[in-house]
Amino acid sequence: MKKTLYSDLKQILLNYKTIGICLSGGLDSSVLFYCLMTVRNQEQLINTDITVFTVDRPDNSKEHSANILNYINQTFGTKITQHFVGNGNLRHDLQVYSGIQEAKKQVDCLILSDNIAPKHLADDEWCPKRVKLDWPRDNIYQPWFDLTKDKIIKIAIDMELIDLFKLSHSCTESSHTRCGKCWQCRERSWAFNQNKYIDPGNL
Repeated sequence: MKKTLYSDLKQILLNYKTIGICLSGGLDSSVLFYCLMTVRNQEQLINTDITVFTVDRPDNSKEHSANILNYINQTFGTKITQHFVGNGNLRHDLQVYSGIQEAKKQVDCLILSDNIAPKHLADDEWCPKRVKLDWPRDNIYQPWFDLTKDKIIKIAIDMELIDLFKLSHSCTESSHTRCGKCWQCRERSWAFNQNKYIDPGNL
């Protein structure tokens, strides 16, 4: 984990009583959640109240995010709860936005895992539209925002988060497998290829 990320997450854990993290069941949010819990554990900041927020979407984010949450709770010995927010019937990026609007009202600080698109996929009509918020004024932290997915996967590889590769679900067109064609599948495939690493997951 990068020192700046560790430091930022530590300060969030120290400065806010209630922290929310948006967990889609995808790789980016799963890795970020694991990083948050790693800092919490190492710094022994166990009194901080952490809540997981998920938008129940057609790609079965409810089940996949629950699997990630169960893994995190088992790994770190926690009992973090999950709340469902937003409208899963909207376009993919608007689903997330609708969830953020609800979630941010329930916590002191909200952590998001949105990242920038690689150049060759940025002009695709299905490329998620993302907005960088003013941290810390907006109380929304976006540590991945200036990173492409290959950099996030490199962090996960260095941390040996193989289980998260297997559990996370990136596809937006299929609920239990990987279609290999949607924007999110193509981004994930490109990111693993950039790292010359075989993706052990099939979701």
